[in-house]
Amino acid sequence: MKTALLLTPLLIVLAVPALAQPIKAGHDMAEHEILQVELAWNRALEQGDAAALDRIWAEEFLDTSFDGTVTTKEEDLASVASGDLVYQSSRVRDLIIHVYGKFAVVTGHWTAVGQFKGVDVSGEFRYTDVYVKREGRWQAVSSQITRIGG
Repeated sequence: MKTALLLTPLLIVLAVPALAQPIKAGHDMAEHEILQVELAWNRALEQGDAAALDRIWAEEFLDTSFDGTVTTKEEDLASVASGDLVYQSSRVRDLIIHVYGKFAVVTGHWTAVGQFKGVDVSGEFRYTDVYVKREGRWQAVSSQITRIGG
């Protein structure tokens, strides 16, 4: 009986890290998947690829711009497809990805060179993207950017 009582805490101590591993590995995989979507989003902006953005953005996607304008997926896709929104470069860095089950929040630093209807929209920005995992893939449901500096 004493041996069983002494071994029980040891088994618990050894079992806890083993139970935690799949959760950690799952989060690492989700973070990797989301990072790939973020990079694909940037490539799509640079290439004017509305079809790729259509896959990345969920139907209910809302975009809050640095000037406070809120646009829908449909409006943003139309801007890209028409050539009204053009980026010569789009780069992200300093990404922090938090996964909460089937939801994730990404914050980062975005540097962009581009024009919207001929007006320069280039700059340095901080941004937050919110993702949901549906049918095995991550889709952005919201994005908000804030200009850094003037």
